[in-house]
Amino acid sequence: WVERFQDLSKLNAYAASQPIHLSNVTLTGWDISGAKLPGARFEDTEWKDVKLERGVLSNVTVRKSKLQGVSFDQSVLTDVTFEDAELRSTSFYKAKLQRVRFIRCKFNGVNVDETIESTIEITDSKLLSSSLSEGQLIATVKNSTLKDVEFSDLEFPSSLTFEKSELKEVDFERSILERFVLNHVKADMGGTSGGRINIVEIRDSQFGFSFSETQIDSFSVSKSTIETALNSSTVKSIEM
Repeated sequence: WVERFQDLSKLNAYAASQPIHLSNVTLTGWDISGAKLPGARFEDTEWKDVKLERGVLSNVTVRKSKLQGVSFDQSVLTDVTFEDAELRSTSFYKAKLQRVRFIRCKFNGVNVDETIESTIEITDSKLLSSSLSEGQLIATVKNSTLKDVEFSDLEFPSSLTFEKSELKEVDFERSILERFVLNHVKADMGGTSGGRINIVEIRDSQFGFSFSETQIDSFSVSKSTIETALNSSTVKSIEM
């Protein structure tokens, strides 16, 4: 496998004929930008300072692996699953993430900024000091904890749904959202400022951050404890 990874043309030719399967290996310092890896499987692998920029990954699974300093910038990921993975200082800048799932993952210093028409799902995971900003993103986050995470300057028609999760110091400044949903969520020390949200739905949650200078079409709250402020915000419809 080492010889193939040293030559991009050989790697792509091999991957086109049969899926890449790697386990119990370490990839350090490789530049495989432009790689096309349909159906690839990586298990118990360690990635250090790897560049996989402008790549195409489809039906790929990365399981029980550690990624540090890895770049997927400007790549297209479709039906990709990261499971029981640790992502540190890893970048998906300007990537297109289509049905990408993160299951039981740990994020630290991860950059998911300026994504294009992206849909992701994060489940049973921990996110710390990461950014998912300035792009078109539909994200569903379930059973996860987030601290010091940015969802700022997102573009319409982005939507964010959080279920059974805990948010602390999570900001949504200047984001323009179709929908913002909190369901069984505990959230504090964060909020929105200067953005626009078509629909806000808060259900069975403890909610303690502010909406400042935000345009909201519909604001709905049920079975929740709220300590919030609508400082200089415009709300067309409120249902409580």
